Amino acid sequence: MYIQWIDSGISMANNIWQPVEDCVDIIKNTSITETIGIKVYEDKNWILLAQTINDEQIRGAYAIYKKNIIKQTVLRTLER
Repeated sequence: MYIQWIDSGISMANNIWQPVEDCVDIIKNTSITETIGIKVYEDKNWILLAQTINDEQIRGAYAIYKKNIIKQTVLRTLER
């Protein structure tokens, strides 16, 4: 699955005081995130993609909040 989404897990520096303008600049200059992975779980709010699967174990997982998804395309379906 290919997904374009807005990564809302933006981190600001937590060990220093920062001007509000610096934090707003980070938000305004955040670009679209693109992820390709194997869909291993989905509910009404979340989709879970993995880079690699082996039976019931996964590696390299991304949990993406569905409201942040801009575009998604199924590249191939998983056969189990």
